[in-house]
Amino acid sequence: PSYTEAYELAGKLMQEFVRRNIDHVELIYHHFKSMGTQELLCENYLPIDLGRVAEEAKLDTAAENIHSFNNDYIVEPSVDGLIAELLPKVLSQKLFTVLLDSNTSEHAARMLAMQAATDNANDLIQDLTKQYNKSRQQAITNELLDIVGGSLK
Repeated sequence: PSYTEAYELAGKLMQEFVRRNIDHVELIYHHFKSMGTQELLCENYLPIDLGRVAEEAKLDTAAENIHSFNNDYIVEPSVDGLIAELLPKVLSQKLFTVLLDSNTSEHAARMLAMQAATDNANDLIQDLTKQYNKSRQQAITNELLDIVGGSLK
C-alpha cells in the first residue's frame, strides 16, 4: 500500500462523512503481532470519540504512575485550527498503518502456509523414497532368490 492512496481514501471517507452520506466508518483488519499470530481487530474510524481517547490516556498514565495531564496549553493560531490541520493527517496515518498491518499479516500468513506446504512436500518425498527403495530391494531379493533357486536345480 502507498501513503498517497491511503491519503486519498481517507480524504474521500472524511468528505463523505462531513456530507453525511455515511454516518459511521469502522476499520476491520488483521493486526500483526508475530509470524504465527495475527489478531482480527474492529476499530471505529469515524466519528472520532474524543472521550474514549481521553479515558485511554488517563488509563495509560495511571498504569505508568504518571501524574495527570496539565491541559492549560496556549495553542496558536487556535485549538480549532490545530485540530482542523492535524485531524486529516492523523486519520490518513491511521488508515495507512492499518493497510500496512493488514499487508504484513497477509504476507506472514502466506509465508507460514508456504512453509507448511514445503515441509509436507519434503515429508512426502521422504516417504516415497523409502517406499521406492523397499520395492527395489524386494525386487532385487526376489531375483537373487530365483537365481539361487535355479542354480540348485
